[in-house]
Amino acid sequence: MATTLKRTYSNQSNGNTFSIDIPQGVNILSARARYRGGNALGSERHDLEGKGSSYPRSISGIPNDFLTLPTGETFHSLRVHANGGTEYNSGDYGNFLNAGSVTVDYPNSTYFSTSFTGTVDRSSSTLSTTLKRGSTQIGYDSITHEDGIGAVNYYVIDLEFTLFWILELRSPSLKVNGTTTAQGTTSEINYLAWDTYRNIDAQSLVTGTNNFTFNSTQGKADTIEVEIVYELPKPTLISPNGGESLNELHTLSVQPNQVIRPLKYEFQLSTNNGSSWYSITETAYTSQTSVLTHGYNFANEPATSLAKIRVRSTDGTIYSDWDESNGIFTIQHNIAPSTPTSLAPNGSIVDRLITQRLSWKHNDSPNDIQSKAQIQWRSQGASLWFQVESNGPNQEYFFPPNTFPNGQIEWSVRTYDAAGLASPWSNVAVFSAAEPTSAPTIIQPTTTVSVARPIIEWTSASQASYQLVVEDSLNAVVWDTGELTSTVKARTLGVDLLNGGTYKVKVRVKDGSGLFSSFAERAFNVSYTPPALPVVDAYKNESAIQLALTNPVPTGTQPAVIENEIYKYIDSQWVRIATGILSTFTDYTLASEEQAQYRVRALGDNGTFIESDVILMTGAKLTGIWLHDVHDPETTIHQFKYNENRSENYQTEHTFQKFAGRAKRTIEFGIYEEYDVSVMIQLLNSETARERLVEYARNRATLLYRDTRGRKFYTTIPTLSMEDVFYGNVASITFSDIDYNEEV
Repeated sequence: MATTLKRTYSNQSNGNTFSIDIPQGVNILSARARYRGGNALGSERHDLEGKGSSYPRSISGIPNDFLTLPTGETFHSLRVHANGGTEYNSGDYGNFLNAGSVTVDYPNSTYFSTSFTGTVDRSSSTLSTTLKRGSTQIGYDSITHEDGIGAVNYYVIDLEFTLFWILELRSPSLKVNGTTTAQGTTSEINYLAWDTYRNIDAQSLVTGTNNFTFNSTQGKADTIEVEIVYELPKPTLISPNGGESLNELHTLSVQPNQVIRPLKYEFQLSTNNGSSWYSITETAYTSQTSVLTHGYNFANEPATSLAKIRVRSTDGTIYSDWDESNGIFTIQHNIAPSTPTSLAPNGSIVDRLITQRLSWKHNDSPNDIQSKAQIQWRSQGASLWFQVESNGPNQEYFFPPNTFPNGQIEWSVRTYDAAGLASPWSNVAVFSAAEPTSAPTIIQPTTTVSVARPIIEWTSASQASYQLVVEDSLNAVVWDTGELTSTVKARTLGVDLLNGGTYKVKVRVKDGSGLFSSFAERAFNVSYTPPALPVVDAYKNESAIQLALTNPVPTGTQPAVIENEIYKYIDSQWVRIATGILSTFTDYTLASEEQAQYRVRALGDNGTFIESDVILMTGAKLTGIWLHDVHDPETTIHQFKYNENRSENYQTEHTFQKFAGRAKRTIEFGIYEEYDVSVMIQLLNSETARERLVEYARNRATLLYRDTRGRKFYTTIPTLSMEDVFYGNVASITFSDIDYNEEV
């Protein structure tokens, strides 16, 4: 904070010098000076008495006196002091009880005639004023008193006047460090005035000794007053500076203020975001270049999330400004960790013959990590616990193979924080330790199969469930049954394998222990004669794409075709949309002018297949709205030509949240989406459109909606509202998008 150094010097004549010391290391902000001056040249005293009964009552009669001033001393002041009183009525003495005035006049215009009238101070019965005159002579003509009492019988005036005049300074000035240029540049304050401070150039001042010289061509200065304002540079707080979470002991870090002398640093704490402060610690520090670090234990400070620290430096006399944390931080006191949770394994079966990982969750404040953990385990029902200790923050422990015996194992854990405080023991978790059955033996496939879907067969000593996995040559999974509860030991592959491909089948089984065996594996190749390539012709009409299929007569070893499957490229993958096709297939699912890709797969009677090349088609430009029942598109499709006021609405599942300390809401999104199209459809009396809509609604049919704007989605009509008009009806319908899978 700024400090003002004020020095006063008396009876200063031309050429007098004085010095002012400014503390080392401070920043000089400003400086200024003023004077109060003049030599008393002389004074006169006059008594004024008289009587009268007229109003206003006044007395004149001080003769025209003149005072000749010394040559050249033309700057002076005339001052008047009067005291006394009036006596009226029956001799009561009033002491200027009424509003009186005294007037001092110069004699005539030759001496720059002027007057002064002042009101007498009732409490002191005095009047005092100053008249300034720029001349070699000064004079006064008359002094008049008017008491303003009003008409009374008589009065008595008894006044005493003292007049004195003072020689003023002429051209006063002040030089700063004028003779010692190494201490700063020369600065001069010309025409110093008492009523107005004149600024001193702060750059002319230095820390240490500053020399001043007073100059004036006339008179002496009764008083010279100099004010210098400076401050101690403030330090910079480094830590805590906002965002920290402090527990007990914390290091306060400060960048010193570069003052080359020992200082003391004071720290204050606020627990309410700076609304109030109190001192917590201080430290002396001599180095002004390296960072100051000072430990402070917040154990006895109240917990808060609105804490701030501020620091200042001082030499015992001068104090710097405070520097405070840029943001708030948190003070929270250390408490023991809470009970560990998320113990695993718990309720599962583990293989006792391999390394087992036991894990848990340490529950404490984010900045108080786990220092160690103690794990205890025993066979269920036993009285003796086995205990191990894990040092460090890892919330897991690996037990070597064969640690746990067969049977139910119960275990718990407790954790410690960095200060050594322990949590309670966790709830007991239980798992089963067992030995898995032996791996099965794969009988088939052999090394080469001649069908697209071979049979997988195996044997096993004991089996309650199984899992089959088939991988390609890149180890990518092409088929996985997952776990199937069954004692069956043969299964036909559920996908078609590519002719010429190399694959690997893996089988594992689980017995009554609840543990899977290891996988049995076998590699095999696929080599077969597929059926003849189908011939495909594609057409489009006003609402659909039609594929016409021809399967050539088999030649040689080619198998006969038993059926064709239609695949369509949907959402970046090939999806089967039709099976059992022998000649034609019509696709009613294209949006307006949608580009589609198809493949036809011919299936042979020997379990093989072949796929056609990709067929590219673009759907027709739809007009109006098209609807059909997805289970019977051919007989239920209908075009609604006349419609208006179509609008759509899209909305995601969401929830707005409000949190303390945040001015605005946050939002969380769910997985659900809603999409609706609202439309008014005109139904003419001459058409079957009304009956078709009613049929859709009554049958609770799943419909495909398509329109000229390219919209396409699956929907239903749970609510149908129709209004009679002169040409038929107007139906107001909201079609809502529902989930539907085109794959068959």
